[in-house]
Amino acid sequence: MELTALVSISYDDVFDDFETVDIKKAISAIPTDNAIEILCYFQAQIHTNLDNLSIQILLTKMWAMRFPDDIIKKIEAFINKHSTEKNKFVLINNASCLDLIQYIFESNNQLPVQSDLTPEQELLLFKAYLYFTKKWIDKQILPKEKIKNEYDLLQIILPNQLPFVEIMDVKDFRLQFIKAIYFFRFCENDEIFSTLLKSFLENRNVENWQEYIFHILKSYARDLTPGKTPSILNIEGDYQEVKDWIETLCIDISDFKSTADFKTIREKPIYKLRDNSYAFLNLNFFIDKIFQGIRFDFAKSIIEAKVEVNGKKISNFGDFNSLYSSSFSEKVLFSNVITRSFSKLKYNLLNEDELNEYFNEGAPDFYIRDKAKIYLFEFKDITLNADIKHSYDFEIIKNELIKKFCENQEGKPKGINQLIEVLKRIASGELNKLIPDIKEDLIFYPIIVYTDYSLNAKGIEYLLNKEFNQEIAEKHELKSLNIKDLVLIDLDSFVKFQDLFRTKKIKINHCLNKHIEFTHEAKIYSKLTTFNQNIHYLTSKIKYEEIEMFKEEIHSIINKNIE
Repeated sequence: MELTALVSISYDDVFDDFETVDIKKAISAIPTDNAIEILCYFQAQIHTNLDNLSIQILLTKMWAMRFPDDIIKKIEAFINKHSTEKNKFVLINNASCLDLIQYIFESNNQLPVQSDLTPEQELLLFKAYLYFTKKWIDKQILPKEKIKNEYDLLQIILPNQLPFVEIMDVKDFRLQFIKAIYFFRFCENDEIFSTLLKSFLENRNVENWQEYIFHILKSYARDLTPGKTPSILNIEGDYQEVKDWIETLCIDISDFKSTADFKTIREKPIYKLRDNSYAFLNLNFFIDKIFQGIRFDFAKSIIEAKVEVNGKKISNFGDFNSLYSSSFSEKVLFSNVITRSFSKLKYNLLNEDELNEYFNEGAPDFYIRDKAKIYLFEFKDITLNADIKHSYDFEIIKNELIKKFCENQEGKPKGINQLIEVLKRIASGELNKLIPDIKEDLIFYPIIVYTDYSLNAKGIEYLLNKEFNQEIAEKHELKSLNIKDLVLIDLDSFVKFQDLFRTKKIKINHCLNKHIEFTHEAKIYSKLTTFNQNIHYLTSKIKYEEIEMFKEEIHSIINKNIE
């Protein structure tokens, strides 16, 4: 895999009045609904094709078709200059679109919708878009001197990628669907969450959770052909229940306020254009509603209802998140996904509850043994604060990652340090009941599994592995153990490739070894790659049909809602 750069055309590449242009005046001349419809269309076309050069050029020419000749020539000159093997020209990106959409919502002009914008209005919208692209580019950290090593590159690439990795990548809706299934089934059988489920379904105006998922799938199901991806959902005929449900996801722009992380649009990713016509403001945010959005909706329901759990009122999202993590994500979701991935193999699998037989405290979240290979898992259901992600400050980000993954505020070990404590206890012989044959041929794989998609940003694993190896080097008692590098794995990787692991089409040790080998290559960019990147590269030539669990569940839900 080679390093390529996405080169975005900016305001100064086409116009020369950035310091004096009146963007508010430009936007005020374009009906809000027309502007939103155009921006939603362009976002939909790059949903699976952000770095597709031909699609980007097609969209650029489509937008510029009626521009003055001198503007078209400047755009074409930029494309010709920057479309190389090492650089990929980009006009449309989600960050600029969403920033402009927020600005348009804040200055909603309520002008009547036009059947078609004039060439002058299209140019004004284009100028506004490039204006926000320049503001986005200007936030990027640029190297002050030549990059000499991977740590130099890390300090540039991590602050730039972290704020936007989850909206620049394509999210796989199937994985959110599967996690939602795990969650809803848990709710049905849990005393506390079954009550919350009832409130959630009432809020979403559906009878059961299967209907909720069915509506999302039916709304998202679309032709993803480049240039033809629908960005508008038209609800015709007798589909009042779908319309009612869609209305619950529609944004209210009467008092809209912009935020760095697009919080309001995440919560309500649909904009009502007309009575039966709805625009998807961002398809990734809509996909999030399958699972991630449920979490926020449940939190809102429980906070508004002033529910008490074990005598304590849940008064904010932090309180709910602690309950959610301890009740579901750690005990149910993570454990079930790992078990489903490896249960058919002749491995020794132990979840945290089963490991407590060997640990008085401090047990890892999961343990797998395959002959001489031992995998130690720590699960981290954490979310980086928006202020941290959008700080563009490497030291702030680094310190937050160390705090999140090393020890809590009370100084208790977690994540990295918890794995090290387990390894120390193994080396001392304290866990002979679990591992009675401590010898040199045993290989230990320390693994942290995370849920926050933004942690897929390049360099985070490198940073934490550096911290891990420094700690290991200081612990002389660990020199007797063969300990591999720390690897960070997105839980979604296990959800997506569960069938390949279970059928041994891929093996966990092979994937880990290949990834570690790749991160030790001479190229500095290779050292910052993620497991997520490398497992997709390793599986790219494997014929992989639909995820079995997704196929089974979707058929069940469709049949239930068609009957």
